[in-house]
Amino acid sequence: MNIKNTFFLLIILLFSKASVSQIAGNWTLVGPDLFPINNSGQINGIGRVCQIKFHPSDPQTMYAASASGGLWITTDNAQTWQVMGTDFIPHTACASVCIDYTNDSIIYLGTGDPNYYGNGIGIWKTTDRGATWNIANTGYGFRLAVEILMSPFNHDELVVATSTGILKTYNGGQTWTVKLPTGDFRDMKFKAAANTSTIFAVTSSQLWRSDDMGETWNQVTNGVVIPGGGSGQGFRLAVSAADSNIVYLGMIKDNGTILKSVDGGTTFTTVYHNIAQSLTGYDANGSGQGNYNFSICSDPTDANIVYVIAHVVWKSVDGGVTWTQLTVWYSNLHTDMHDIEVNPYNPSQLFNANDGGVWLSIDGGDTWVPKSDGLGATEIYHAGASPIKKDMISIGTQDNGELYFSNTSWKTNRGGDWGSKASFDYNNNSMVYYHETGNRRNVTGASETPIGFPFVSSNTTVLDFPPSQPLKAFAQLQNVYRTDNLTNFIPTWTQISSFNQQAKAMCSHPANANLLYVITNVAQLWRSSDATNQFNMPTFVSFPIPSSGTVAGIAPIMNNQNVVYISSGSKVYRSDDKGATWTNVTYNLPVINIIRIIHDIHSTDESLYVGTAKGVYYKNDTMTSWLNYSNGLPTIADITDFMIYNDGTAASVLRVSYYGRGVWETPLNLSPVAVSEFSPSTDNFSIYPNPVKDNLEISFTAGNKSRDFLLEIKNLLGQVVYSENMTSISGNFSENIDVSNLTKGMYIILLSGDNQTSGKKILIY
Repeated sequence: MNIKNTFFLLIILLFSKASVSQIAGNWTLVGPDLFPINNSGQINGIGRVCQIKFHPSDPQTMYAASASGGLWITTDNAQTWQVMGTDFIPHTACASVCIDYTNDSIIYLGTGDPNYYGNGIGIWKTTDRGATWNIANTGYGFRLAVEILMSPFNHDELVVATSTGILKTYNGGQTWTVKLPTGDFRDMKFKAAANTSTIFAVTSSQLWRSDDMGETWNQVTNGVVIPGGGSGQGFRLAVSAADSNIVYLGMIKDNGTILKSVDGGTTFTTVYHNIAQSLTGYDANGSGQGNYNFSICSDPTDANIVYVIAHVVWKSVDGGVTWTQLTVWYSNLHTDMHDIEVNPYNPSQLFNANDGGVWLSIDGGDTWVPKSDGLGATEIYHAGASPIKKDMISIGTQDNGELYFSNTSWKTNRGGDWGSKASFDYNNNSMVYYHETGNRRNVTGASETPIGFPFVSSNTTVLDFPPSQPLKAFAQLQNVYRTDNLTNFIPTWTQISSFNQQAKAMCSHPANANLLYVITNVAQLWRSSDATNQFNMPTFVSFPIPSSGTVAGIAPIMNNQNVVYISSGSKVYRSDDKGATWTNVTYNLPVINIIRIIHDIHSTDESLYVGTAKGVYYKNDTMTSWLNYSNGLPTIADITDFMIYNDGTAASVLRVSYYGRGVWETPLNLSPVAVSEFSPSTDNFSIYPNPVKDNLEISFTAGNKSRDFLLEIKNLLGQVVYSENMTSISGNFSENIDVSNLTKGMYIILLSGDNQTSGKKILIY
């Protein structure tokens, strides 16, 4: 490494340490982590898995590459799964995995999305079993890594089939060399022979072969016939250890066509082509989804047993000539299947990776059970949470329907893709409102009923439920409407605006439903001071920037009705005159669109949180910068929604949903006592130095009397990290405290006695 690169790396490391030392929050996974309880008629799931790999020597250990949630491992034969340290790599999809057969602490992770065929950011490598990951893609580029194979002769030699050709490394991923410059590769496999150097790789329409561990490649054309010509629409490969001369080539063309070689992949014969029976559709007569879901495998103990999957499982016991359908797409095994593998250590076990997770059959594919507990990789489009019941959350997911969290468990109440935004009111803790459809229902599974909007609803519909008047609600598409009978079977709505502008955000004051703000798509802020009066229309106030951005948010302050914050794009502004004038308080926030801005209505210091796709940030009215409140949050996936449950107690939490890592939560930045720096008139409480690194000097004077008091240091979550009972002599006290063992960040120092408490903030660096 040259001097310039070394210096650059040191700067990054120093900056990383500085950033980490200022991160607050205590985020933990809410789930789904255990496989959801199915309350719907359609088979359910937990998250999309692209590939399964078995450990090179341990029959109990397997790996699963989830599309959006990273790499997972099981050490108990898929009874439970744990994430392999990939939460904190940059946002990326995951496609493939390769485990070093000489040392299972060395793992390669290929990025990109093989189902949607989206490019990745290269190859990640760990040498400590996932504790840390480093990019290993010099010369690789931004290719999708469909498959990674390791040479049986040299563990530093690996071959990768990508969305643009085939590459090879000779030094464990430090550098990569292009060996085949073109080709949209879909699959790659070794010939099923011990210590072989022969590799087969397929694109949508071509079969390639290398006999020298990926050094050179030749296209195989003898017998590789696409019915009707053109594209094969996606090829896949299957080999069997029972007979290394047999190679199967499956293609999507004509609802599934199967070719077979009996001479080690030199020549092929079409053994199945029947346009009247679909191997790739929802049933024998249906159509499928093309390359999104398709795979083929052969039994390692009997090369004549072959499985094909797409929406359902098909099985052949005569070498691919005839096929039997084993599953129904909506009932006994999750559809949209991506990988099928026979366990090489236990051939009675057949594993299936699909949009619902990992599933197992022990009877040759006839019956299936989910094996996805712990695999918290749910891809959430949108989420909503009840403001009056902590354990009530609704999420809409990729191909796993709508799930809801209640009484400590996750349950499914519908199947398929569900992408509607969701909101809850202040009347019924399980009543969910679907923005996209304009319907609502009890989230536990009741029938939907219309909300009664006087417009065609969509996901751009904005809803506001005033906590001070639960029977009222505001809805906005092109104008604002109000209902005064929200709990009616079908509420009635009254139009209270006429500006004909699409809303980006709408919010009423938490204590005064009359005070309503609306931000529109033409960079205007409208305010009504009497929103519950149908004759009082909102009026244009102002807007601090020329664009309302892609997203916007509004947060009126509870204890001061003159103060309101707004977010627009990546900016935050504060007004102390109800929006007439503004101050930019964006400060150090990253240039990332803010999903939502939330005010802690029980705080007395204007406590605010902003949620972005990459993290959460906090500030109050004493701070001139934002605190990164993302400690513990994954970075591998993007946040999709930002929510709060806030009853003013320590039970209050912030929540985020991820497209790929489920729902997470953290306690609010709460302190059980006020943190304003007050002192009784006869007392003098001082701390030095501030900020402090090692030793903190605390001085206290209380007139001429001695007193007993409690000294506490609390973090911003209100947790006591240091506590000591002390006594001042003749009213004077001074002591040094070693704080070097405390985590760097902001703390509150409290002195309590005589029914009085003094508090000061301290920064430990």
